[in-house]
Amino acid sequence: MRTTLATDAQPVMLLGAPGTAKTSWCRTLPALLAEVRGVDPADVGLVEFNTGQRDAVEVNGLGLPAKDEAGRWITQFSRSALIQLILDTGKEHGVLILDEVTQSGEDMQKSLRSVLDSDTRTSGGDPIPAGWVVVATGNRLSDKSGSKRALAHVANACLRFEVDFNFDGW
Repeated sequence: MRTTLATDAQPVMLLGAPGTAKTSWCRTLPALLAEVRGVDPADVGLVEFNTGQRDAVEVNGLGLPAKDEAGRWITQFSRSALIQLILDTGKEHGVLILDEVTQSGEDMQKSLRSVLDSDTRTSGGDPIPAGWVVVATGNRLSDKSGSKRALAHVANACLRFEVDFNFDGW
């Protein structure tokens, strides 16, 4: 099986029991991305964004009062913290790990929809850089780990894979 990590790669969600090394595996993706794209591994960024410990405003940006050209009061949004983390790497290529998506609340999941949508790939109206791949992780409801069901429009925005721990595989 040939692995490809295209610029327009469909976001992926890995679901599995706690402790099945979903996040650890995602941390190996920058090396794979570098190999597939033929770039130096040092030129591939990695951003881990634990959605279960963050607020939706960090994905959407903060609404601030501003005046438009006609002098009317409007709400203008700041750059999202998520986009700023990606830009701070200074890397053209990278992996964005949206960790613990099923631990996050509905507001966060709704905000992540545009990040996970392969057509929009935006956070707070700013585009996810084209060279970046998005991977989400989470636990299943059956794991009784405090997970919530992923909202249907969020779950349907990405390819979902169930991860099982297998001693023989190791």
